Amino acid sequence: MKKFLIAAHGNLALGIKSTLELFLGDALDFTYLTAYTDDAPNLEEALENFFSSIDSRRIRR
Repeated sequence: MKKFLIAAHGNLALGIKSTLELFLGDALDFTYLTAYTDDAPNLEEALENFFSSIDSRRIRR
């Protein structure tokens, strides 16, 4: 299964999330990261968690 990461400043990623869910539902595996807002998670930690969740054997090189 493919995983997608959408990361943006402010709340843009959340706006993209609502738009995609409107058209696609939750059929695809998207991860959304907001950056530089008061309630944003630690960006480095969130990116590390996302990339560690990808099975490295399935990545094409």
